[in-house]
Amino acid sequence: MSKITLRQLRALDAVIQAGNANKAAENIAISQPALSQLISNLEHFSGLKLFDRNNRRLVPTEEAYLLNFYANEIFSGLNQIDQVASEIRSRARGKITLACSPALSGSFAASVLAPYLKERPNLEINLQSTRLHRSIDMLSRGRCDLGVILGKTAPSPELKTWKSYQLPMVCVMPPDHPLTAKKTITTQDFKDEPLVLLSTPSAFRDDVLAQRAEQETQSTGFFEANLGETVCAMIAQGLGIGVANPFLGELFSSTGAVEIRPMSPQYPMSIDLCTPSGGRESLIVNDLIDLFAAAIEDFLKAYPIEPK
Repeated sequence: MSKITLRQLRALDAVIQAGNANKAAENIAISQPALSQLISNLEHFSGLKLFDRNNRRLVPTEEAYLLNFYANEIFSGLNQIDQVASEIRSRARGKITLACSPALSGSFAASVLAPYLKERPNLEINLQSTRLHRSIDMLSRGRCDLGVILGKTAPSPELKTWKSYQLPMVCVMPPDHPLTAKKTITTQDFKDEPLVLLSTPSAFRDDVLAQRAEQETQSTGFFEANLGETVCAMIAQGLGIGVANPFLGELFSSTGAVEIRPMSPQYPMSIDLCTPSGGRESLIVNDLIDLFAAAIEDFLKAYPIEPK
């Protein structure tokens, strides 16, 4: 079995570059006898005569030059690996797939990711805008590295939840709506208003529809959609009022398309930061968990959950 080592190959290169054993030993910081032993071992294990001994000088053979040529390709490859390792340590190189709920995958995700990516232009991040069940499926199958998920994720041995937050829903209304005069909107304020609702089950939906069912007079109709973006867009067109998560509410209100107000009582929504279980988190994933957590916690300062 061959026992050619990198130390032997570096000794060969040092002798060829220096022209004599003493200088070569000095250049690679070993003794001259140690260098001679490395060269002797290399000749033995390679089965090649690498030097002619001429008046105590080592004269490289053609075989030595050829072997050193290929050794330098190995050294170059090792240098590249050193560079890659350095880039991985500094998060300058890597590939991450991120599953993000649609309401978070626009301006919110951009505000978190853009500064990080500008400092690391060689990173590859694939941002998938996916709803709750699809995000959970991708995480469970190991098809993404991190999930930023709106909606409570059920405990699962296939998921690891790093952070979990509660954020209150906000009331969304057209800018010229009379309810904009109020600082806080109650469930009763929805009583006689045209509604624009998410079609997915929620405590708020149950409460306002139950309230409508108890009314003796003919209630106004309502529009429903399965996407929060559609709900906000319809409200912006004056179709009615409704609720949305505060990320979407902020996004639409920042353009002047809608007004948002806090709700009383509050209707909390969950946002979880999850990875596949099994301890495969990379340095980049750990960074992104911290960055998204910090951004969500900043958001919580503007939309705190009231103690019950």
